[in-house]
Amino acid sequence: MTGQREVSGLWSIGPLYSRHPATDPRDVFVGGKNPSQAESDFENGIARMGGFWRQPSYVGAYLTAASLLVEQGQARGSFDEIGLPAFYLQRHAAELILKRLLQWCFEIIECRNQIKPGQAIMITNRHRRSLNNEHDLRKILNSLKKAAKLADEKIPPECLAQLVETISSVEASPHWSRYRVDSRSTQKKLWETTEIVIPVASLQTQLDLVASDVLARSLEQECYENALYSTWAGLTSALEGSQ
Repeated sequence: MTGQREVSGLWSIGPLYSRHPATDPRDVFVGGKNPSQAESDFENGIARMGGFWRQPSYVGAYLTAASLLVEQGQARGSFDEIGLPAFYLQRHAAELILKRLLQWCFEIIECRNQIKPGQAIMITNRHRRSLNNEHDLRKILNSLKKAAKLADEKIPPECLAQLVETISSVEASPHWSRYRVDSRSTQKKLWETTEIVIPVASLQTQLDLVASDVLARSLEQECYENALYSTWAGLTSALEGSQ
């Protein structure tokens, strides 16, 4: 199935190819590629992204990569070799989920402030830093809970907090799965001085369930992100109507 897109300027007019359900089951991209282009890219070992309809969902991409790596461990009969990179992909996907929801809350607060400038809701710099400069999942989750309250939204689902605790209980620091040495300490130390157990298989199951329950996959789906979007859309409409 293809559809015509008409966009001036940066994007050229061309067809929208549907995604292949086998290669993109998690909606990493809105659209697919010309079948001959897809075949050629695969034969040449090329990944292609960007442009209209082909901007990747970072959350979807890391969720997919983590899942595929865990599946490879299952197929090989051992998770040890893939444990470290799989865990990194899993925790980064969780971080992106938290920050995606946090961004929605900030957008809602900004809309409310525009509607009632005399009753502006203040967002502290500490909570704003959680969106761009923070990697500690517990701190980001706390900022999300605070922002949700300020936005007059429900607190994030408990499953999200449970996911954060599962991940945080494994890692010694937010950078543990990226670097072998703790360079921030006054005395450099190695992380793996004691045995570390990473529940990559059960963590992937937990992560997939959280993503399914929290992130919007369609406008009709009941989930936390859609609830935030609904509030934001209503406020945006009210703002446009007042202009």
